Amino acid sequence: MEEINNTYETLDRLGIGRSQSKLYLEFLKTGPANVAQMARALNTSRQAIYLLLPELIDRGLIKEIHHSKRTLYQALPPGQLYSLVDDLKNRLDEIVPSLTNIQNVPQEVPLVTIYDSPLSMRDWYRHFLVEVEKDEHFYLYSSENLEAWYQLDPTFYKNYMEQQVKKGLKLYCLLPESRKGSEHKQDVGWSVTEYRYTNITLSKSIEMWIWRDEVCYLTIQGNYTNMIVLKSKHLAEFSKKQFFTVWETASP
Repeated sequence: MEEINNTYETLDRLGIGRSQSKLYLEFLKTGPANVAQMARALNTSRQAIYLLLPELIDRGLIKEIHHSKRTLYQALPPGQLYSLVDDLKNRLDEIVPSLTNIQNVPQEVPLVTIYDSPLSMRDWYRHFLVEVEKDEHFYLYSSENLEAWYQLDPTFYKNYMEQQVKKGLKLYCLLPESRKGSEHKQDVGWSVTEYRYTNITLSKSIEMWIWRDEVCYLTIQGNYTNMIVLKSKHLAEFSKKQFFTVWETASP
C-alpha cells in the first residue's frame, strides 16, 4: 500500500492526477483494452474513462490502436515517464530567467553570534579548525593585547595555533607600532605568515579578524572579554578592502 501511494505521489508531481494514474497503472497491468473493460476494472463509468484518456494520450503515456474494427488503448512503457521530466525541465528553463528578473532580492542581513566569555569563544575556534582548508587566508587586525586572549589559556591557544599552522593557514596580521607589538611577534609570531606594523589602529580594546564570510570582533573589557561574529559575505568583502587599504601602507 505504501509503495502504491508513493507511486501516486510521484506521478502527481509530474502533473498526473490520481484518477489518471489509476487508469494508466490499470492499462500497464491489463495490456490493450477498450473503454468498457477499463470502466469495469476501475468500477466507474465509460464516460469517466473517456474524460481521462485525452490527457494521457497527449502526454505520451497511452496510445490508441485499432484491432478488428475495435478501438483499443494501450499503456506505453513506464520509461516514457522520463520524457515528462525532460519536458518539465525545458519548460522551467524557459520561465526561470524571467522569474529571476522580477525577483525582489532583499538586502543581506548578517547572522550575528555572540560568545560571551573566553570559555564559550572556544566553540568558534573549534569550528574554525574543523572547517579551514589549506592555503586559506585569515586577516587579523590585532590590538597587540595578549592578555585578552592568549594568556587567558596558553595551553588551549598554543594548541589552536599549532593546528592552524598544520592546516596550512595563511595568517596576515596588522600590529600597532609599539613595544607590545614586538612582544606579540615574539610570543606568537611563529604562527603568523606575515606581519605588518601600522599607526592606524582600531582600539586597544578591540581586535578584528576576517575569515571567509565571517567578521569577528574580540571586545576586551578587563575580564569580560567576549566575541561577536557577523556572518555576511558583503560585510566580509568590505572589511577585507579596509584591511588591505591599511596593509598596503603598513611597514614590514
